[in-house]
Amino acid sequence: MIYKRIAVLAALLILLPAAAFAQEPYTYSPDYCDFTATFPEKPSISKVCEKDDPKACYDLVSFTKVFDMASTVKIDVICNPSTPDLYNKLNADYMRTTVARMTKDIVLKTYDTNVRKEDNYIESGLVGMGKIGMDKSLFVAQLWSSPNSLMSVKAQIIGQQHDGSDALFAQILKSIGYKDEINDKTRPEKTKVEKATAPEKPATQEKEPKETTPPSKAP
Repeated sequence: MIYKRIAVLAALLILLPAAAFAQEPYTYSPDYCDFTATFPEKPSISKVCEKDDPKACYDLVSFTKVFDMASTVKIDVICNPSTPDLYNKLNADYMRTTVARMTKDIVLKTYDTNVRKEDNYIESGLVGMGKIGMDKSLFVAQLWSSPNSLMSVKAQIIGQQHDGSDALFAQILKSIGYKDEINDKTRPEKTKVEKATAPEKPATQEKEPKETTPPSKAP
C-alpha cells in the first residue's frame, strides 16, 4: 500500500500544475529567506525559542488539514537567515545526515535520500514510512540551503489513501523551492486571446529603387 501511495504522489508531482489551489493561497516567503512555500490557506505561524538559548528564536509555520476523518496532511516549515560560510560548510554528506536526524523519531523505514546541488543552493530530501498511533504515515523531509538562508521542511500524510489529501500534499510539495525557480514556473504565460490581440509590429516595406536620370553628356 505504501509503495502504491509513493507512486501516486510521484505522478501527481509531475502532472499537477504549479500552485493551482482552488481557493486564495498563502505564500510563505519572508524577505530574508531565499526559499518559498505555498499553502491553500494561511497556516499557523508561531514563534519558537530554543530551550538552551532563549534568544535563539524562529518562526514555525504549520499547516494541517484533515480529509473525511481518514487522512491528514501535516506540514511544518522553518526558514532562518544563514551565511555564506555556513553554506560552504554544508556538503552533501552533512545534508544527508541532517535530514536523517530530522526524521529520527518518526520514520521507521527510509526509501530514498538524495542531494541536489544547483548554482545558488543545495537541497537534500528524504522519503520514508512512519507510524502515528495506529496509522501509517508517509514522511518527506527536506533541507534547503543558500548563502543567505536555511529552510527545513517536514511533511507528513497520515492515514488512509485519499485522493484529496494526496493531491494537496503533492501540490504543497511542488510549491516549495528556491524563489527564483518557483517564480519562473508560476509566472503565467500569455493566453491564446492575449497572443491574438497583442499588437503586431508594423511590417517594414521595401522601398522601390528610384529611377535615376543618367547624367547628360557634355557638349
